[in-house]
Amino acid sequence: MKKIVYILLMVFITFSCKDFNEDNFDWYEDAEKPTNVASYQYTMTEADYGTIVSALNATGTEENKALATKLNAAKKFTPELDPSVLIPYLLEKKYFTADVKSSAMVSYMYDAARDAVLSGLSGAGHVLTMDDYQIAWGDKLYTNSFNPEQTPETNLPKVLKEVFPDAVEGTYKTLEYNYSPDMSEPSIVEGTNYLEETFESYAANATVITDWINKDLTGTKSWQVRSYSGNMYIQMSSNNSGQLNDVWLITKKIDLSEATTPHLLFDVTAGYYNADCLSIQISDNFNGTEAGISTATWKDISAEFTLPKGPTSGFGTLAPAGMGDISDYAGKNSVYIAFHYKGDGMSTPQKSTTFQIDNVKVSDMVIGIDVPNKAPQYATYTYDGSNWKTVGSGILTLQPKDYTEKLSLSSPILSTSQAQTLLPQYMVQNVVGTEKVIVYRTAAGVFYADRLKYENSQWSIQTTLAEESSQFVRAQIDKTKKWIFDPTIIIPISKSDYRMIVDYVKDNLMDGNVDVWDTRGNAEYYFGFSEYYGNITYRELNYRDKDNTYPMSGTTEEKVKFMNDRTIEGLTILLTLKYPDATPMVSGVDQFARYDNIVIYSEPGADTNVTWTYTFQCTGNKEWKFVSRENDKGRIETAQ
Repeated sequence: MKKIVYILLMVFITFSCKDFNEDNFDWYEDAEKPTNVASYQYTMTEADYGTIVSALNATGTEENKALATKLNAAKKFTPELDPSVLIPYLLEKKYFTADVKSSAMVSYMYDAARDAVLSGLSGAGHVLTMDDYQIAWGDKLYTNSFNPEQTPETNLPKVLKEVFPDAVEGTYKTLEYNYSPDMSEPSIVEGTNYLEETFESYAANATVITDWINKDLTGTKSWQVRSYSGNMYIQMSSNNSGQLNDVWLITKKIDLSEATTPHLLFDVTAGYYNADCLSIQISDNFNGTEAGISTATWKDISAEFTLPKGPTSGFGTLAPAGMGDISDYAGKNSVYIAFHYKGDGMSTPQKSTTFQIDNVKVSDMVIGIDVPNKAPQYATYTYDGSNWKTVGSGILTLQPKDYTEKLSLSSPILSTSQAQTLLPQYMVQNVVGTEKVIVYRTAAGVFYADRLKYENSQWSIQTTLAEESSQFVRAQIDKTKKWIFDPTIIIPISKSDYRMIVDYVKDNLMDGNVDVWDTRGNAEYYFGFSEYYGNITYRELNYRDKDNTYPMSGTTEEKVKFMNDRTIEGLTILLTLKYPDATPMVSGVDQFARYDNIVIYSEPGADTNVTWTYTFQCTGNKEWKFVSRENDKGRIETAQ
């Protein structure tokens, strides 16, 4: 995507041409008189991408969630991750007090080399669920792994066809699944799932879990989403809270009306253990409100689990807490489970153990089969319009052991920034060839792809990453103030701009009309542009009359029209010289340009110099059309 770096003034759109604005800016007529108009210049940081990711997820749409996943992994913009669409989410958070007509020039990193293959391979993968494994093993046999009896090569295409029935040709998907070389054996395994929360869709430090309640009845603390090594989980501690804490994190309503043998499962660990602060509660008469927490009947089922009692220094490792039998609640359609934390940050010593919880599930546990010694694997497939097939040899998906054994990482997570150094090292030791696309895991369920080439005796990631800038304006749309992308080129014309036209006249328009160029080299009289004064002269005697095409015998109206047309012609030429790569549209938005402060000297009928604002629209390669002009006296003229 070709960008143009725009020059900003303090105020966006200082003209008020009624016809032009009403036709081209839907927000213009409804805009209130601005009171906080500002002009910003901002360079994005890595943290800003997280702000956009959170805002996209908050919209709740699947499309935006998919974009959030890709942006969170990339930490840069690409043709798919369009800055003109995504940056307004940041501006709404950063400059929410800005009034209509405010502008912001935002600089960011953009990689135009992210083609359809790399974009398609990057984003949310698919982590196989128990339902997916049932496609292979059958309704009565439950195991969450493939093995020599049911191979991934046979069953993954079936899973993809079932899970993504509307896939189009060229779609890519990377799968996370379990595999074991061992045969299956009878076991108690997960059946139907009634609740599952991994917290992966939330940003770090979030305290709002969709449809859950997070409430401290005696203080101001909350369970918080945290992140470690790319994994999201929830955490609570009263350490240094300076208060008593009675914090309830309550699941959304769980419907167990069809359940037979429901169990609660979750992972848990503790840090700096000094008290039993955590209990697990369940209720079937909670009304789903904060006020109802104290009036509901809660049953303590903590004994069903192994809750950690250490370490007293540092943190343990997240591990399964066990399978809590909640079969007493089978058949009920309104069940709630609470992670209840009671801490004391006031006493000495404090009761402030840090507890971390992840992978909360409520599932039927049934007699089925299991496969021992299963381990995670990754595989990438593409849809050819009829069938799902593994990608060709030109695309390599890193496996878990590659991260730990070959990249020396502690977990199968590789950030895009780490990849810049580690992937070329990996290629030298493990890949033969000159080009390869590598798919790697950046977070649980999220993958990213880079193309690497072997050139000049070394491997390197192919990129066109560069800093670019785009302009955004604060507009009022449907009575709501919003930041929108606006590529209008704003030109506070300078003496050097006038000089460009002076030189253009010398090089192109003196044939048979030599007097139109001032021999001092700083003015011309074909268009009337003067570098020396920084204006356009309409003065007839000893100036415009040196042009042998000037209508000396014409009426005043004819002479003014002649000079006005020449001014528009000159300003059009200047646009083609200054912006030779301009296109009619930028990211789906019409390309306009606006000259501010064009000074007309000796305009007929004017007592003093008149300052004009001219607006043009790009209509093609080096083609611009005049739209309107407005002077400092409020006079407006539009194209005829």
